Amino acid sequence: MKRSCLMLTIFLMTALLSSCASLSEPKVEKINLVYTGTPESKIDPKTFWVDSELKKTFEKYWAIRYTKDMSKQSFLMEAPHFQEMVDEQRYNVYTGNAWQNKPVEIRLQRITKDTDSLYTIVVDFYIRMANGESQNIPFADQWIKVREKWYHLIKDTLIFPAAS
Repeated sequence: MKRSCLMLTIFLMTALLSSCASLSEPKVEKINLVYTGTPESKIDPKTFWVDSELKKTFEKYWAIRYTKDMSKQSFLMEAPHFQEMVDEQRYNVYTGNAWQNKPVEIRLQRITKDTDSLYTIVVDFYIRMANGESQNIPFADQWIKVREKWYHLIKDTLIFPAAS
């Protein structure tokens, strides 16, 4: 009898904890990647990514950056030196309101190898802003591989001068 009560208690606690964990994580929506390239060169999605892990990390990072209450997760995807040099609360202020905009798609233009572990991905980032307007944000997104793991590299000398 004691054993069955103990087993029932463990089962119920496990079910309760797993349901609470699933409720606390916000839903992260996948962002649509479009392989456009440039007029001079079209992109082959099969050969664009230098590493399948870079693609997974890139997709996850940008989906998380635009999800409410996920700044802790995106902060941990920033380059290790950035995490050491920038206070997490300052980062939260920088990324805090991004969730109010909805990413529509990321149009990939090209990827360039800067060093053996540093790559730049040139994109057109299309978002639907909170007021309903669509906006295109073209930029060069940098990614660095440290100890076999990919990290996002923020280079914003105005907001994070020490880490850029």
